[in-house]
Amino acid sequence: MRERGWLLLSCTAALVLTAGLPARSQAVPARITFEYDFPAETPVHYRIDLGETGEGKYQALGATDIAASEISFHLPANVTEEWFAQARALHFFKGNFEAKRKVAFTGHKTLSYAGPDGTGTATLNFTEDKRMTAMVDNFLGIGATLQVGQRFESDVRFHRMGLDADMVTYKESLKNHQASYPEIIAPILQQLVDNPEVMSHVQRDASSILHSSSQ
Repeated sequence: MRERGWLLLSCTAALVLTAGLPARSQAVPARITFEYDFPAETPVHYRIDLGETGEGKYQALGATDIAASEISFHLPANVTEEWFAQARALHFFKGNFEAKRKVAFTGHKTLSYAGPDGTGTATLNFTEDKRMTAMVDNFLGIGATLQVGQRFESDVRFHRMGLDADMVTYKESLKNHQASYPEIIAPILQQLVDNPEVMSHVQRDASSILHSSSQ
């Protein structure tokens, strides 16, 4: 009986210790933060926080209108995998990426990485590093899409005639790759498609963008 008691106690202790291991060893998902400061634009400052899980949050800080609201979004796994692999290849954004030649000021862009494998940050106006340029453009494209999504959402409620100009601007931005990943505003695009009070050509454009983004 005494041996059986010690065996039971030992097994119980082993189970407790084993159960605790995954929680301690589980790595916290890495995050990339992008901040954009440009007084010539509205909003003058915004921040995008993206987790390796694909969950993201956009926030325009210091704004006093609709742009001040926070927006949550989700990017597909294959997209975030590529972005985080690129961030690691860029040594977590450590170093000086600013171009040596002088160019026009287009806003301060700050990229930061924080994860169990490393941390780093870089601020730049313009870079000649193609990988860093692609990373900055990715986040600028998301910011542009989320901002136009806010305008769609506002105008469909308060100024439907403004949706025409919103859509023209957005289509041009997508064409010029200034905006990207329209799937992150799929719900508001679907609202435009489903709303019978929205102009038919705006509905058609919204439907076309939704279809293209799902391919």
